[in-house]
Order: sequence, then structure tokens, then C-alpha cells
Amino acid sequence: MVQPRFSIIIPLLATEDHIQSVAGEHLAALRQAFPGQFELILALNGCADLAVEQTLPAPSPEHPELFIIKIKQPGWGRAIKAGLAAARGEFIGYTNASYAAVSELIKIMRYALVDPGAVVKGARQVRENRTRQWVSFFYNLENRLFLGTPVWDVNAAPKIFPRRVLEQFTIRSDDSLLDAEVLYYCYRAGVPLIEIPIAWGKRKGGRSHTNWRTALQLSTGIPRFKWRQFWRKD
Repeated sequence: MVQPRFSIIIPLLATEDHIQSVAGEHLAALRQAFPGQFELILALNGCADLAVEQTLPAPSPEHPELFIIKIKQPGWGRAIKAGLAAARGEFIGYTNASYAAVSELIKIMRYALVDPGAVVKGARQVRENRTRQWVSFFYNLENRLFLGTPVWDVNAAPKIFPRRVLEQFTIRSDDSLLDAEVLYYCYRAGVPLIEIPIAWGKRKGGRSHTNWRTALQLSTGIPRFKWRQFWRKD
């Protein structure tokens, strides 16, 4: 099997009502922009009806570029890690397809080809509302103070990583802290981090599972992660 140039992971809760439309629009746009050069991995998490975890990607018979992973437990980080384990591309990335248009993903992918040794990620120009804007600001400020990672929108996606960069470390987070963790490892490894402004639209369907509990977990997660790194001395 030919190795694709790009592996793109889309984490989606299995109950979302826009999975088919997301897959369709991403396949169509990526085929036009990068014909024969990509694989698209849908990581459906929170599949409570699964008797056994399906951690190996199942190919779609109608769309050879499309692979589906089903994960019983929910979790942004858990879904991305399952996708990373299955990805075969020279560049591996993930996106939040509920908010970010596929055109923004393609823009980030093209920037990644310009500087293939760097991590290229989006940076949201405008958030959905003022509350999320302030929560995001304080979380990113906390990230800079505790971890020093030189980015101002930690959780924004799309993100594209050179495969050889991701192979240097083990990601442990199963939740939304994954973004801070992986960017911190890249920063500590001396990998350039490039932020590209992106548009951030309204949610395409379903409901957001980000709430004040999530914000609390993230805000306390950064100091806990830093503490673990201190004792590991890495």
C-alpha cells in the first residue's frame, strides 16, 4: 500500500448529527487539493454501544481514502491518539471539523509543505462568544506561564506535524490537555511552531461538549502536567 503524504484525523463524537456531511466535504475538497496524497481518518469516540473497542481503522469500500475508527470511551485526546496510531502519512494532522472549514485545513497543509520541519497550526482570529474568548485567553496565558510554549492559541486546530517529530515522544493525555502536551514536547525538542490565522465558524451541528467543567479541568491540568514533567526531569 502506497504511503500517503498526509494523514488527517477528525475526532467526532459518535452521536454527532453531522458526521456524514463532514466526511463528504473533506473528501471532496482534499481530493481536489491533494489528489492521491492523503488519507482521512474519522475517529468516532463515545461509541457506548460497542462491545469491544475497534482500534484498527476500517476502510470505507466506497471511498478508499476514508478510514473509520470506533472508540467506546469519549475523549478528544483519546480519539486523536487512536488516529495517530493508525496514521501512515509523512505529515500527520488533525482538525476540529465542527468549527473549522476544510479550506482552513488545506491552507495549513500547504504551509506545512513550505516548511516541512515545522509544526504548523491554526490560530483563531475570533471566538464564538465573549465568554469563550476570555476563557481561552486565560488558559493560553497559563500555558505560557507554566510551560513556556510559544503559541497563543494552544487548542486551535487544524494542526499538522511532521511524522518524524511525533515519533520522538509518547503522548499520554486522553482529554483536551493533549494539545498543550504535544506542543510542549515539540517546543522542548526545538521544533519550530508556526501559527497561521484561521477563521472559526459557528458549530455545524450537534451540541458542544465544552463547558465550565471542561474549562476547570484544563486550567488545573496545566499545573498538574508541569508537576509531572518536573518529577520526570524531561
